[in-house]
Formats: sequence, structure tokens, C-alpha cells
Amino acid sequence: ASSGLGFLMQTANTRFQTDLMFAALAVLAAMTVLLWWGVDRLLVRALYWRPAHADID
Repeated sequence: ASSGLGFLMQTANTRFQTDLMFAALAVLAAMTVLLWWGVDRLLVRALYWRPAHADID
């Protein structure tokens, strides 16, 4: 790859730019949380007949 967050993190790691690497990691973590939240909200709407966060035995 020649672009993207993974490429940026690898390049920053190779050049010992820890601040840039942790900034990219923070962006990646924020994107992950937002994606998880969005999928969770979508499932709550799509599966409206099931109780939210039901215990599965």
C-alpha cells in the first residue's frame, strides 16, 4: 500500500515519529468505536422485536 492509516503508521514507526503513530492510532480507535456504535444502532433498529442486549443462555 502507498496510502492510508496503516501505511502512515508503518512509515511513522520506521522514522521514529511516535507522536504521528499514536495520532494515527487514536484516529483508528475512534473510527472503530464509531463503526461499532453505528452497527449496534443499526441492529437495534433492524431487530426491533428482540429486547436490547438480551442474555443468551
